[in-house]
Amino acid sequence: MATALIKGMISTGYSPAEQIHVSEPLELQRRVLQERFGVVVEADNCSVVRDSDLLILAIKPQMVDQVLAEVATEFSPSKVLVSILAGVETVTLERLLGGHPRVVRAMPNTPALVSCGATALVAGRFAGPNETALAARLFESVGVVRVVSEKEMDAVTGLSGSGPAYVYTIIEALADGGVEQGLSRDIALALAAQTVAGAARMVLDSGEHPA
Repeated sequence: MATALIKGMISTGYSPAEQIHVSEPLELQRRVLQERFGVVVEADNCSVVRDSDLLILAIKPQMVDQVLAEVATEFSPSKVLVSILAGVETVTLERLLGGHPRVVRAMPNTPALVSCGATALVAGRFAGPNETALAARLFESVGVVRVVSEKEMDAVTGLSGSGPAYVYTIIEALADGGVEQGLSRDIALALAAQTVAGAARMVLDSGEHPA
């Protein structure tokens, strides 16, 4: 997801590559990111936090205590943290950073990799409309954005966060049916995927109820 966001920010002009700083512990991945995107890549979380105004937290949820404890002293009131960690509420992030940090929680999904993502946002207690708008512009670089409440985030995780997996199953089932009826696998899969994409586009463009 971090790679998708980097790609989206650069391709849409949200930020030039040389102004994007990335902390990545693996040397091979650092080299890949630098060569592919031209971003500034470092191995130290603290230096990235120190040098950045908008921070995107894109780690495994079980690492949040360790990582935020490491960078909390570098996080100042002028900075904004945008977290894409599933299941980690804004109050938890605020507690780990200490003080009155401006935090926005986001739940994107995997179609962000092809700039067709769906992201929900919720602002923490100390973040306002400006921080929400800042995060919205970021995620609009890889798809559509909606603002929700904290209590709605679990539903978002199940719907758009996990939803692509169910749609992939539908596409697979449609293609299997086409193969059973005599189509080649490549033609069946192409028709099935386009059918789902087209049906979704009709719902979005027409504004009509799917029924």
